[in-house]
Amino acid sequence: MASINLCRLHSPMLMALRYQATARRSMPFITRSAQSFALDVKCLGITTNRLKSATDYTSWNKIWVREMAGHNKWSKIKHKKAANDTNRSNIFSKLIRDVVHAVKEGGPDPESNYRLASCLSQAKAVNMPKSTVESAIKSASGGGNEEATDQVLYEGRGPGNSAYLVEVLTTNRNRTRTQIRQIFVKNGGSLADPNSIIFQFSRKGCIAVESSSINSQDPLNKSFELAIEIGVEDVKEIEFNDKNCIQFICEVSRLNSCVKSLQLMQLEPISSTLEYLPQAAVELEQSKMIQAAKLVEALNEHEDVIRVYDNIFIAND
Repeated sequence: MASINLCRLHSPMLMALRYQATARRSMPFITRSAQSFALDVKCLGITTNRLKSATDYTSWNKIWVREMAGHNKWSKIKHKKAANDTNRSNIFSKLIRDVVHAVKEGGPDPESNYRLASCLSQAKAVNMPKSTVESAIKSASGGGNEEATDQVLYEGRGPGNSAYLVEVLTTNRNRTRTQIRQIFVKNGGSLADPNSIIFQFSRKGCIAVESSSINSQDPLNKSFELAIEIGVEDVKEIEFNDKNCIQFICEVSRLNSCVKSLQLMQLEPISSTLEYLPQAAVELEQSKMIQAAKLVEALNEHEDVIRVYDNIFIAND
């Protein structure tokens, strides 16, 4: 079966579900799945002559899940590589720097400091001791004479015309830029000019909830209903720390409120972070994927690099 690019299907689906919520009473004779499917297709502008039953909806949904698995496949490769190649102390060291910078920039209250809230969630995900996090917050809140740290976002191109955003914290911009450029060139890429790549990504709040915690035989479909209630923009199936999860995507300013809404539904997020999400994905062949994995690995090994974002997709066989 040919690869179908449905990377942005979930946004129209949410619009369809919002419409369905108001239209349900006027169409009680249509099954819920079939009704949702017809509305999804209407939003996507697809002809409806072959959309006749809930079975069609199931087939459509399977295609969408299949394509989303391509993003998970690449994520697994990256995360596995990071777990194997990056030692625990290095991860902690980078997170502490990120926490300190977040506090200095936005204050010690995670309720109003979205970046700090994201850092705390990441610290929890890697089992960083609470005392270590509290010490970093206290140190940053108290001022001190630490060397000034700049947050910089570098943009680059990689194998197969893949796009990258590299988030760094540095005390020497010129040195770090030179070193990041060398890493790109050595691994088949190039450092791009400012604002030439970032438009391909959107800054969003991302909340991961274990699929098993959602009380439904179809967690993904149930998640679209929950999305309407809490007001998120997107829903995806992902794998996080070897767990099957549902990812809720929202505006940065609504990250904390969406987390609280999920908690009120007895759904405890295992991660809530700020991320740059690609607006469209690039599919890589095997050789380019291996080269891209080496590039991401090399970037993550740099002491100033906090996070690396990309737009890579691997088609399923």
